[in-house]
Amino acid sequence: MKKILAALCAIFALSVVQTAIADEADPRISVALKRNDIKFEVNESNNFRIICETDEENNRDQLIIVNSKTEKYGSLELREIWSIGYRVSEGSTVPASVVKKAMTSSDNYKLSFWELTESEEVLFHCARVPANLDDETLIKVIFDIGETADKFEAENLGTDEL
Repeated sequence: MKKILAALCAIFALSVVQTAIADEADPRISVALKRNDIKFEVNESNNFRIICETDEENNRDQLIIVNSKTEKYGSLELREIWSIGYRVSEGSTVPASVVKKAMTSSDNYKLSFWELTESEEVLFHCARVPANLDDETLIKVIFDIGETADKFEAENLGTDEL
């Protein structure tokens, strides 16, 4: 009986360790950000939170999220990078005219696009990119996402809260 109990404890401990490892922040992102002296935090979902300065003259900045979790599309491993560009209060919806403006502007972007949450309360600018991007491209995408979302926020909300 003691052997069975010890084996079950060992199996349980191993599964806890494997779960903890699987839920860690992706080290490829932290290494790239550190190599480029970019400050970041890791949130409770193990995603990277980066605040970038988007307009020094007007003292504007923007929060960008780089997801640790990746998804597979065939042999391609993809990650999402996103930033909120428009948000309404809970229970409200983003006006149709704002959604249309965002969606029609997506033609101007090579890699990124606008998405509306299912609740229709948040409009965010995002890109799904290969998870193994080189540092230079990753950093460019991160800042492009943030700058585009911030510009949309400034033009359509007149705020700098996102």
